[in-house]
Amino acid sequence: MSHDDYLWDRSGEPDPELERLESLLAPLGHRPSPRRRVPALLLVAAAVLLGWLGWSLQPAETEPGWALLGSGAQLAVGEWLETDAELTLQVADIGVLSVAPDSRLRIKETGVTEHRLELTRGQISAQVIAPPRLFIVETPTAEAVDLGCAYTLSVLPDGGTELVVTSGHVALEAPGREVVVPAGARARSHPGSGPGTPYFLDAAPDFLAALGRYDAQPGAATAGPVLAAATARDTLSLWHLLGPSEPALREQVWQRILVLVPQVADTVPQDEVLAGDPAALGLLLSELGWFWPSAR
Repeated sequence: MSHDDYLWDRSGEPDPELERLESLLAPLGHRPSPRRRVPALLLVAAAVLLGWLGWSLQPAETEPGWALLGSGAQLAVGEWLETDAELTLQVADIGVLSVAPDSRLRIKETGVTEHRLELTRGQISAQVIAPPRLFIVETPTAEAVDLGCAYTLSVLPDGGTELVVTSGHVALEAPGREVVVPAGARARSHPGSGPGTPYFLDAAPDFLAALGRYDAQPGAATAGPVLAAATARDTLSLWHLLGPSEPALREQVWQRILVLVPQVADTVPQDEVLAGDPAALGLLLSELGWFWPSAR
């Protein structure tokens, strides 16, 4: 028996890293009915798994540092890079990084378990195919944790962070707060308060205004206008209101989600959502993701 046997029919010896990846992706699991397509976030999960398989077959990196493409030079671990013009970095063997002019960054760590970058000024655009959480970018207010995707990350003039995801999804994390940003969405992290609520780029101005007031002062009073202005596609944002909410507000958010996307009631356990159960919330996120491409 071998790891390959386990991969194809689970008859062989389990691979510890594959078991870890399966555990990470478990909240996105879903059993579609015969008449429904696979949820969008489950497709993302499958793409991440395929990316991991491709990455795992590549030879390990033998030297620290990342190549500066087109120049023959290499950025060493710990060495600061300040750009006058746009350039491209090869991120070990997992992807590429476009660095905008007037950016400042350095590699903090690079190896088989983690590639960690620090961005203190400017903007980067990453295209990465790797296991979840292998590539992490630190900014002054948050960490962007890659889950196998493409995205743009900027450090704003006020020290905040802006993340826009173009493929897959990314977690934006700070102590006590984590948000999930899928393709087509944006999230910002502010000095002193951390990541705000993600939203799709085509969200209506009145919804964005209400969401901004909620992020500035979370609570039932500011959540009401957010719920009233939300559309089915805005359930990305509403989902993020479920976690930190008080029980009464969580129920209001859940009831609004049911109005906008009533189909989730068939597969998502209401009691567990209202209790804040992580597995139920993960299932809800997966179910909602199926409707986002056609909603608005």
